[in-house]
Amino acid sequence: MKNLNFYFIIAFTILCVNAKSQIQVAPAGQVGINNTTPADTLDVIGNSVFGSSKERLSIGSGNLAFNRRTATGVIYNSSAYAYQFKHTGSATAANDFLALQVYNPSGTQITPASLSINGNGLVGINNTNPAAPLDVMGNVVFGNTANSTERLSMGSGNLGFNRNVSTGTNYYQAFAYQFQHTASPGAPYDYLAIQVYGPGGALVTPDALTINAYGFVGIGTTSPSTALQVNGTVTATNFTGNIQPNNIIGIANGGTGQNNGSITGSGALAFTAGGTNQNITLTPSGSGYTLFNTNVLLANGYISTYGSQNLYLGTGNGGPTVFITRNGFVGVGYMVSNPSYQLDLGTFSSSYIRAYVVSPSDSTLKTNIQNVTGAIASLKLLKGVSYKLKPNPTTSNSSPVTSSTSNVTDSSKIAQNQVDTIYQKRTHYGFLAQDFQKVFGNLVFKDNKGLLSIDYNGVIPILVEAVKSLSAQNESDSIAINKLTKQLKSDSLLITQLSNSFSSQITSLTTQLNQCCSKTTTKSVSSDQIPIGLPEVPTQNMATADIATLAQNAPNPFSQNTTIGYYLPSNIVNAAIYIYNLQGAQINSIPISDRGNGSIVISGNSLAAGMYIYTLITDGNIIDTKRMILTN
Repeated sequence: MKNLNFYFIIAFTILCVNAKSQIQVAPAGQVGINNTTPADTLDVIGNSVFGSSKERLSIGSGNLAFNRRTATGVIYNSSAYAYQFKHTGSATAANDFLALQVYNPSGTQITPASLSINGNGLVGINNTNPAAPLDVMGNVVFGNTANSTERLSMGSGNLGFNRNVSTGTNYYQAFAYQFQHTASPGAPYDYLAIQVYGPGGALVTPDALTINAYGFVGIGTTSPSTALQVNGTVTATNFTGNIQPNNIIGIANGGTGQNNGSITGSGALAFTAGGTNQNITLTPSGSGYTLFNTNVLLANGYISTYGSQNLYLGTGNGGPTVFITRNGFVGVGYMVSNPSYQLDLGTFSSSYIRAYVVSPSDSTLKTNIQNVTGAIASLKLLKGVSYKLKPNPTTSNSSPVTSSTSNVTDSSKIAQNQVDTIYQKRTHYGFLAQDFQKVFGNLVFKDNKGLLSIDYNGVIPILVEAVKSLSAQNESDSIAINKLTKQLKSDSLLITQLSNSFSSQITSLTTQLNQCCSKTTTKSVSSDQIPIGLPEVPTQNMATADIATLAQNAPNPFSQNTTIGYYLPSNIVNAAIYIYNLQGAQINSIPISDRGNGSIVISGNSLAAGMYIYTLITDGNIIDTKRMILTN
């Protein structure tokens, strides 16, 4: 037995030596397979497979597969499905996830992510990019599978109770209800509807209750246009209460017979339905309230008066304040009994309007469109005025309605007149319509009393074009002014330069005259006695005089290069030409080593455009000074 153990140890040692790159046992007992530095009890680098040949577990490359080899994708048992956990690594939590994948017996992937969880801990079903703790792509069903049990189904914007939203079948024999969302970018067409289905799955109603993107609620309709719109009959039993002045009750034509319904309470109004047309007549039944023009008829949802009479609305202590004519014109104010426009506040009305007023201005509504021209000229013809309003005319016969119970008191007229007086005392600003009409006749209107009114909004486009014209003229003037300003600065600089030049030339002439008279052959003068612009001394005569001379540069003016000539006697020790700007700052100095006739070249590239002074100085004496001009 001892010999057998000895031989086994020898054989295992030989095996480890020959396969040391495949199996490694660390001093601490860790075993590595294809790993020379195992860090765990068993540390394997590469793919691993466990189990029998029928059902095997495969591990490798971040994957864990059941009945599937992760390296090749081969299904071990072709009579069964395969499942694989796949890890997609990323430094970003949202992009790093572990997904459960499903494969059919032939190895084809059925779903890449039946279940997934990402680095943020979010779980997805059929979704590798969950955005919520549970993010499901596809239809969802909750509840027991028994036929007598209610189930909840969700999918494709629908929520079904006892109804499979995917197949449209009921789970068991009972009615079903479904929330159906119809999506649309247009608010009126996007709505959520409650639908009802019978036990057999047939649709009972598609719009038992709907709400659209405007917040409008519909009953029996999917396109409500008001806060609550009912398509069908509404029944109210034993409705009792007070009708407040700020409430509006709409009444559709009722049923047949008399006394179809009533409203009781203080100041109540009794309803009487009946007659052949099933209209509802509204008559006063309380004290202190009177209907103008006897009874008001509510027929088929409309409020109307008998015959050809107009409809007037008012308070209990004065005449009517709202007038509605048979042609649909509305007048507001106790003086507007015969409105001239669709909405007429009256010529002397002191009412204020607070609202956002918009005017239809779509291009499809217009024809013969032309640009506004001559805006400034037209506006010059207008005359703005300040004014105060005349007092309102007498209020007698102001109400076209007479009623034995109307309680028109003097105090109500006084209150109205007080408001008018405050408004009339103010100073107003505007135009006189008669004058305005001569310039813009299309913006003046005449009412049925012959009074003129102005469409002030129509003046806005004319003002806009006038401002644009003035702005364009102002820009043009600004450009011309800037141009003249620059020219003035340039001329001023040139005048200064010429003035300095003339002054220097006068000084130079004076100096030469003094030198000539004193018969001096060697000049030792200061810089303010330097001659400028004197005639150039010919080169051939320079040596004859045997005195230092400086010639005028040529060409002058220049834009590229210019040459300055000179003559230096042999007895001159030090000589140089100095260049200064007009402010007196030295720009450059050029030493001269040659004697006799010579010249230097000045490059225009080294200087900015302008006027410069150059001077020849020998042994500390200024010989001559001249000017040169460099152009662009």
